[in-house]
Amino acid sequence: MGLRAKTGSILLLFCIGSVTSVPLASQGLLYYHDIEKAGRSKGYEVSYDNRSFIIDGQRTLLLSGAVHYPRVTAGEWSNIFREMYLDGLNMVQTYVYWNLHEPRRGQEYDFSGNKNWTLFVVEAAKAGLFVNLRIGPFVASEWDYGGIPHWINQIPGMVVRSSNQPWESEMARFFTDIVNMARPYFATNGGPIILSQVENEFHWDDPEYIMWCGELVKTVKAGIPFGMCNGESADNTINTCNGNDCEQYAEQHAEKYPGKPLAWTENEGWYQEWDKQPLTSHDNRSASDMAYVIMKWFARGGAHHNYYMWYGGNNFGRVGGACVATEYADGVNLRSDGLPNEPKKTHLQKLHLLLGKYGDVLLNSPSQVNNKQSVLLLNTTSGKFVNTTKQFAYVYKSDRSAVAFLENSANDDVLVKFSAKNFTLPPLSSSLIDMSNDEAEERYNSGKLNATGIPTKRIYSTLMEKFSWKAWQENTTKLEGGFENKYPLEQLNVTEDLTDYLFYQTVVTGATTGVVNVTVESQISDSLLAYIDGKFQSSTESCQHSKYPTAVTYTLPVNTVKGQAHTLTLLSVSLGVITHTIPGEFDRKGITGSVLLGTMNITDVGWVHRPMLQGEILHVYTSEGAKNVSWDSHWMAYTSESLVWYQFSFDAPKVNKGSSLLLDLLGMERGYIYLNGVNLGRYWLTMVDGVYVQRYYLVPKPLLMEKNNLLTLIEELGAPEPGSVKLVESKLVLPP
Repeated sequence: MGLRAKTGSILLLFCIGSVTSVPLASQGLLYYHDIEKAGRSKGYEVSYDNRSFIIDGQRTLLLSGAVHYPRVTAGEWSNIFREMYLDGLNMVQTYVYWNLHEPRRGQEYDFSGNKNWTLFVVEAAKAGLFVNLRIGPFVASEWDYGGIPHWINQIPGMVVRSSNQPWESEMARFFTDIVNMARPYFATNGGPIILSQVENEFHWDDPEYIMWCGELVKTVKAGIPFGMCNGESADNTINTCNGNDCEQYAEQHAEKYPGKPLAWTENEGWYQEWDKQPLTSHDNRSASDMAYVIMKWFARGGAHHNYYMWYGGNNFGRVGGACVATEYADGVNLRSDGLPNEPKKTHLQKLHLLLGKYGDVLLNSPSQVNNKQSVLLLNTTSGKFVNTTKQFAYVYKSDRSAVAFLENSANDDVLVKFSAKNFTLPPLSSSLIDMSNDEAEERYNSGKLNATGIPTKRIYSTLMEKFSWKAWQENTTKLEGGFENKYPLEQLNVTEDLTDYLFYQTVVTGATTGVVNVTVESQISDSLLAYIDGKFQSSTESCQHSKYPTAVTYTLPVNTVKGQAHTLTLLSVSLGVITHTIPGEFDRKGITGSVLLGTMNITDVGWVHRPMLQGEILHVYTSEGAKNVSWDSHWMAYTSESLVWYQFSFDAPKVNKGSSLLLDLLGMERGYIYLNGVNLGRYWLTMVDGVYVQRYYLVPKPLLMEKNNLLTLIEELGAPEPGSVKLVESKLVLPP
């Protein structure tokens, strides 16, 4: 099947004249704008050997950062890319998200708004950056079902990510369509895309499938190298590393993958989960740690390094995987609201610029991965310099210059002698030593962090509050547009993962007067709300970012009257589909087994199903759709009520340059945010150990109009104080 796309939603020609005029790159770090005009007109070659990638005949380091186009509004792309360029990076990396573009099989692809990845590529090129387009189509990425559309599991005989004919047929169709769409932007046609990827993090024993992936790469004839990361790889692809520290991978790489360059596709910045305290050690790695592992990598012959993420952005809409928060990778170089993460960003920027400066020296020398050079360590007891195994150097020399990485792998401060000079090394650190002149000079140390004069303290200032709210509540008594089935059906097979919500409704007779438990068999990362005769009774949830589908039994107390008929309504709310797909397994939501009312099994009594909230069906979050319901200006009457839509209008506030605009949702509980009809993602004012997981939510400036912006919240559980919601400005200032 040929490429299908919404008219006008993609760019089909690459505009060479659109490249911004910027200064020439430093030696050893080639930028897209350094490609000669002829190369950008007729195409240029991208190749590699065991030492580096070779672009248009020139060796270059690839210093890359991941930015995912759907996690950033399109109006912000150009500014982000300019920041990357100034940060000393020469490439941006992104995935392509299958379920974002083809949520329903057979319909035209959707590349509208911030789904327009070809425009994303063009904007990167304008900033002078190369692009690594990771097609997958399984991408993980803490994304809903890892980027695979749910309808794939409804195809007979389907076993995803395996040597399975139905899977290979669908994967090849999408993969080929994306390659054909990207073809005008490949280096072979003068564009900025110099690398791509097939599959992603494959760890299972299926050599036939891996071989097939390699054949698929051959078939599409893209003319650029393809990688396969963190797992098995085909012979005609480049095996690459993912992880917090790829030192051991580097030391084993030459033997396992001869003739291939050292590429690190994911130096992890991690992500926030709804059930974890924010910015814990795993997702807020220190500047010193990041710099140290990067320097170790290039000391051992690294050719390519990528931050995953450099800017994480936000999980707009419903894209986040199971139990993944809206802010994504907030602890990396740029915070999720676009403000710099200082002093990390500045410390790492200095390293990027120095690696670019010395790139020609590094790449004109063989890899020194197996050629550690000895240094002497000061013995603090004897006062003498002695031999050591925990401190050493990797030295790179060219005809004109020389540079060394001087490492301390110990947990103590040390003084070492190297090249007839003494150097102080902090614990677990590396120094970049310029040996070009007669005397060796330290240019940078990963552990010597100087934050003097750098704004690092975040402050919040209220811009707007006490809004003119109005409210409208969902009807949970009568489910308009529902359908019946004897047994409750699994949620994703009904909703096709196009909404988080599925209502189940049946009639029961009370066996007792008072509180009785409804017991429901379901899966993790789901939430259930129970209603009796339209009145909210209770809610419960399980939030876990697991790699595997896991059964959970939910218990919901409800009030019944003995002998009286009651309408029992259960609302299942998906808290995200598991990211990692396993061949032969898939996630499930909603009711997946039996339902008990007390001890009475009510699984087979007949159930009405209705996907989506009525407000979703009517689009009440848009200016036109809001006219479809009767709003109540006495919004305070709905405080703590479940399934209430809140809405207000506001004029765009003035936000200073270098500041972000945020929504402070203190006073709300859980739901979704809409701005001018755009879903900005889930909010959840949950706390872990007394700390809000996420209190503030980005209001993207490009989505604002000068007047009459419409902000809508769907509150699922019941907001204690909606009147506390504020629009705030956030910025960084010098600490006191």
